[in-house]
Amino acid sequence: MPRVKKKYDIAFVGNMGYYPNIQAAIFLVKKILPQLTQNRTITLLIAGARPSVEVKNLANKNITVTGWVEDIREAYASAKIFVAPIFHGRGQQNKILEAMAMGIPCITSEQVNQAIGAKNGASILIANDAKSCQEQISLLLQDVALQNQLSKKGLDFIHKNYSWEKYGKQLEEIIVTNVKNINHAND
Repeated sequence: MPRVKKKYDIAFVGNMGYYPNIQAAIFLVKKILPQLTQNRTITLLIAGARPSVEVKNLANKNITVTGWVEDIREAYASAKIFVAPIFHGRGQQNKILEAMAMGIPCITSEQVNQAIGAKNGASILIANDAKSCQEQISLLLQDVALQNQLSKKGLDFIHKNYSWEKYGKQLEEIIVTNVKNINHAND
């Protein structure tokens, strides 16, 4: 599956008024990008509703902050890779699932991946600090074969573990079990 030319090297998407996303955007721009941009230009898209003043202030000629996007799929599709350096959020981060479902290679923290369950190095890359995030981004931006592998394996992971069919079947099983339990209780 060949990669098409993308407008941005990196995307980060989410509600940009939500504290963990604000912190992740700031961390990405202030702690990760400076090392990566010493010898090359890297473009970043930060997209999502309600960007805080701190997030808006991150914008420059290579960093685009959009605010609300009518069709968030366009934001995902415009980037080579998706990076979510979230260390303070809880629960399942749908932004990772959405990016993987779009075939976008993803880098995130172990904390975020715990709720998702993707295999590090196969369908996702894990980075738990600025240095490892820089290394993973650098590797991924230079290695198109790895981009393609993560894209395919990430998409396969989503189809296997998060498809409508899988969850529809689970819901159907729950309903059938509950109906049987109700019928047995009424006997």
